[in-house]
Amino acid sequence: MELFSAHGGPLGCYELAYNGACAQIGLDQFGPATELLEEALELSTRALQAEDGADAVDEDELEAEQAAIKTQRAYVSQRSGDEAAAAEAYTAVLRVKGHESIDNTVAAVAANNLVALRGDRDLFDSAKRLRAALGEAVAAKLSPAQKHAAMYNQALLAWHMSKPQQCR
Repeated sequence: MELFSAHGGPLGCYELAYNGACAQIGLDQFGPATELLEEALELSTRALQAEDGADAVDEDELEAEQAAIKTQRAYVSQRSGDEAAAAEAYTAVLRVKGHESIDNTVAAVAANNLVALRGDRDLFDSAKRLRAALGEAVAAKLSPAQKHAAMYNQALLAWHMSKPQQCR
């Protein structure tokens, strides 16, 4: 079942394509989700070009605007078994110049998913990213499921770092 047809369907703005992709992800329909996420990226680029002028698009602004879409695309890659592409995409989102312009919850989700993907590799970098991404202001914006996943990943990370007292 397709919610929207890709490229030329009833979609007119990238937010609708993104929301459709999220619905498909919720149904574990990763093929259609990928198509919608690609469409959302294309539509968001066009929207920013129309807003700023085709020649005046600021790449950093575009990267910040597309961070949520790219984080979802990385999640689809991760769930589809392409862990290398997922790790690369999460890292790219977290390295966007002007990182502060990215929504804090998007950065928190990307950091949390990257930590989960790494498992027991790059522990100190993972701890630093998770600590930076999951401050109190961000935690207040996360859904209960997201908070639970973040706390679980923090406990696993502490365990891998031989800090069992932090697992409570």
